[in-house]
Parts: sequence; structure tokens; C-alpha cells
Amino acid sequence: ALMSSFPASSLAPAEKLSMFNQGLDDMMRVQRSYDLFDADVRAMLISDATDAIVPDYEMFLRQNPDKSPEFARAMKYTPRDLQRRIKGMLDD
Repeated sequence: ALMSSFPASSLAPAEKLSMFNQGLDDMMRVQRSYDLFDADVRAMLISDATDAIVPDYEMFLRQNPDKSPEFARAMKYTPRDLQRRIKGMLDD
């Protein structure tokens, strides 16, 4: 599980979420520079990334129903936003 195996288990949920957001944003920035012309491969990569990340993200949010202001500020993506973000990572 992506989020549950996160190495910073002693951090507060808001801190974990902030670190996840930063890592995702960094990954997306790198991925946007790739040119992938094969539509089937692009679709497969997006599907695999969505399947690998979104369920763990949703589980993390369910297991950490933190309503603190810090968590609210760190909540950059809803699960649906995350799906859209991943889907757009290899768009032209």
C-alpha cells in the first residue's frame, strides 16, 4: 500500500499529505516533459498509475478523517481530482 508504507509514519496526517502532494507535483512536472505517441501505451500507463495510487490515497483519507485546519490546507486533491491529474499527466 502506497500511503501505508510511507516511511514517515511518525508524521501527522497533514504532514504526510503535504509530502504526498509535493511528490505528486514533482512527478507530474517530470512526466509532462515526456512525449508518448502510442495512445495504447499512454492509456495503459495512466490506468496503471491510477490503479496504483488512487485506492491507497482514498484509504489514507478514510483512515485519517482529520478535520484540523492544517489537514484542510494540505488537502490539495480529492480522489476525483487526483484521478484527473493522473489522467492529464501524459496529455499532449
